Amino acid sequence: MANSGFSFTIADAAILSLLLLGHALGEFVFRGQSQAERTGASFRALCNHALRLTFFQAVVILPFSWSWASLGLVLLIGLSHLGVDRLTVWLDGFRTHPLGWYALDQALHLAMLTLVWWLWPGSTPPLLPVSGDWFEPVGQIALTMAVFAFNTGGGARLVAGLLERFPVAKSAGNDQGRIIGILERLTVLTLVLWQAWGAIGFVMVAKSIARFKKLEDPDFAERYLIGTLSSILVALLSGLAILACVAAWPGID
Repeated sequence: MANSGFSFTIADAAILSLLLLGHALGEFVFRGQSQAERTGASFRALCNHALRLTFFQAVVILPFSWSWASLGLVLLIGLSHLGVDRLTVWLDGFRTHPLGWYALDQALHLAMLTLVWWLWPGSTPPLLPVSGDWFEPVGQIALTMAVFAFNTGGGARLVAGLLERFPVAKSAGNDQGRIIGILERLTVLTLVLWQAWGAIGFVMVAKSIARFKKLEDPDFAERYLIGTLSSILVALLSGLAILACVAAWPGID
C-alpha cells in the first residue's frame, strides 16, 4: 500500500488517517488523568500511557487492515512512543521549555507514524464486513475525528504552553477553564467545517460577556486575550486543514 512507491492513493490516505486517529485518541482524549502520567513523572506512568496508546491504535486500524505484519507495526508504534516520551521527559530535566518540548515530542511521534505508514503492508484484508470501497468514507471520518480529538487535550497543551511564555499571563490553571477552552475549540472547529464563519464571532462575544467584569483587570484581560485567541486559532487552522484535505481527497488517486 503506502510502501509500494511514491503514488498516494485513497487507500494510503485512509491508512494514514486511521493511524493519526489512533494516536489522537490515545494521546489527547484517553490519556491517563493522574499527575504522574500527565507529566511523565515515572517510568511506570509512561509505560501505562504507551500501552493505552497501543491499544487504541490496534482497535482503530487493525479491523480495517489486518495482518501479523500490521500487528507488529502497531507494537512498534507503542515502543517508539514510550522511547520518545522518555526522551522528552529527560530533556525537560535540563531546562524547562513546555511548549518546545511538547512540539518536539509530537513531531517525533508523527515522524514515527509516517515511517510506519510507509512500511504498512499492502492489500491487508479487513476483519470487518466492509466493501472494497470503504477507504474514502472511513479515511475522511477518521481524519475528522483525529482533528477533533487533537483539539481537546492537544489544543489545551498548546494554549497552556503559550501562556507560560508570558509572565503577565501566568495564573493557576483550573479544570473549569480547561473544559471551557476545549468546548470553545470544538465549537469553532464545527463551525469552520460548516463554513459558518459569522457564527465564530458569537463564540467570542458569549465568552466575553461571561467575563465582562474581570476584563477590567489588565493582567486578566491580557491572559484572556492570549488564551482565547490562541485557542480559536488552533481550531481555525485545524478546520481549514480538514477542509483542504477533504477537497483534495477525490484527486488523490
